[in-house]
Amino acid sequence: MRARLRWVASSSNLGPVRKFRPRAFTLIEIAVSIALILLILAIALPALDGIFAAERLQRSMETFDAFVAQARERSMADGRVYVLAWDNRKIRMTADGPPREDLDAIEQVFTPGDAESYSLLLPSAIEKDPAPEWTFWPTGSCEPATILYKGPSGSWELRYSALSARPTIRSFIAK
Repeated sequence: MRARLRWVASSSNLGPVRKFRPRAFTLIEIAVSIALILLILAIALPALDGIFAAERLQRSMETFDAFVAQARERSMADGRVYVLAWDNRKIRMTADGPPREDLDAIEQVFTPGDAESYSLLLPSAIEKDPAPEWTFWPTGSCEPATILYKGPSGSWELRYSALSARPTIRSFIAK
């Protein structure tokens, strides 16, 4: 940066005095710059939170779908019926039928996080208010079901096909 020299008249009789005055930002310019940066951050942070909420919501959907796929795969591999049963804030995967020591030793449990809820709707159920149990048969098919999720990141709804046990996303709403 080049310094500008300015001639300033002095009150003494010594003649003109050279005064060095460097160029720099003033305190007001720095304060305005910081205020603009804070304003941009205040506008951008809620948008970024929405992006992160969508990622968390996607992760919850993938985690639950992996648990469902595991029930389907175990029913085909073991050649027996498996049931996902909703029970006191947990979803348990259990084998149906007579107990077999080699297959019934490990119980799989899916536990939702805090402030999360998974609801099961069985549209093809004969009873009006069926027990919250979802059945997977050894053929790889399952009872048609709709899963509703509500959590701090948003909500989603998956409809599982009876023939393929694969989900179709019905809604996906991030907060």
